[in-house]
Amino acid sequence: MIQTFHTATLETCYSDVPAVGRTFRIEIEERGPYTIELRSYLFDAYLVLRGETGEILAEDDDGAVGIHSRVTVELDPAKIYLVDACARDLLFLE
Repeated sequence: MIQTFHTATLETCYSDVPAVGRTFRIEIEERGPYTIELRSYLFDAYLVLRGETGEILAEDDDGAVGIHSRVTVELDPAKIYLVDACARDLLFLE
């Protein structure tokens, strides 16, 4: 289901267009560094990694090349994580 996302960074720096996307639930088996990427040539990718209760652990706009996003974080197997895969430019989604 496509939904609109809000974070302090999105509200402050990118208030000109809404960020829309989907949330994915992830669980990992081993503790360690993980890299999550969202790549698209059709829209400006934006990633938000949240803890199970919704707190923001990391977010990125253009951490990979161009309009692609990337977060690299240390994750714990005892926890559940939520990844918001967002498009910052709604016009490209129509």
